Amino acid sequence: MRSTIHITIGSVISSVWFAAAAMAGVNLPRGGDVGDALVRVQARPQTDPNGIPLPLPGPPAAKDTAPRPDAAPKSDAPTPPKSAQKPAGPTGATGAKKPDGKPGEKPGLAVAQPRSAAERDQALANLYAHLATASDEAQAKTIAASIEALWATPGSDTVSYLMQRAHGAVRAKNYDLALQLYDAIVALAPDYAEAWNQRASAHYEKKDYDRAMGDVRRTLALDPNHFRALDGLFHILHETGRKKEALTVGRQLLDVNPFHQGAKQLVDELAREIEGRGI
Repeated sequence: MRSTIHITIGSVISSVWFAAAAMAGVNLPRGGDVGDALVRVQARPQTDPNGIPLPLPGPPAAKDTAPRPDAAPKSDAPTPPKSAQKPAGPTGATGAKKPDGKPGEKPGLAVAQPRSAAERDQALANLYAHLATASDEAQAKTIAASIEALWATPGSDTVSYLMQRAHGAVRAKNYDLALQLYDAIVALAPDYAEAWNQRASAHYEKKDYDRAMGDVRRTLALDPNHFRALDGLFHILHETGRKKEALTVGRQLLDVNPFHQGAKQLVDELAREIEGRGI
């Protein structure tokens, strides 16, 4: 039985190869070897129905991986976000936006944090010059705010901390504690004008005008353009009846800050009282 199956399968295979050979135009003798005939069939060029030789199948062509001349070189670096690809604007290399002012208000002056006492003094001098020539009240307020910001930079972390504590005591109306703190500050930083001015204010709140005036004069010796100290001295002199001196200080205040709040009206009234006319 097994032999019969083998013979049958062999006959089928032989018939298939003989048929294939006949279709390919190969004369295969009946007694020939099937393997030899197959080699001859594969070696003979094949043609399509029109008689054009067909190419023999070969190994797959290698994929062309060479870059095209117009192709941009590929980089392994990550693509930066869109915000980083934008060029710097007209505000400078960092593209920082200038602070916005109030509607209709002229832009304020950008003041860098001073790195030394000399830089701080120079910045104050420049701002005082702009303040004296301010064209309107809004501009004067903007410049005055920049000046007061510089007043609040003592250049010492210890002094800055003590000043914050003293300000808190003043807000709580604990003037005795505030004065103790200001005493410590002026001992640590005797050339810091704003500390003397703040101590003068605390004395003024306690109605101690003599000590207040002493601290104000010390402030003005360190910073003759300190308009808060000038304002304080003006009120002390006015309230203690020294009106002529008060008028002189009031006019000096207007020279430094022509738009100081309420100063012009008070000076005009005092001038009419003393001199019989306005300034």
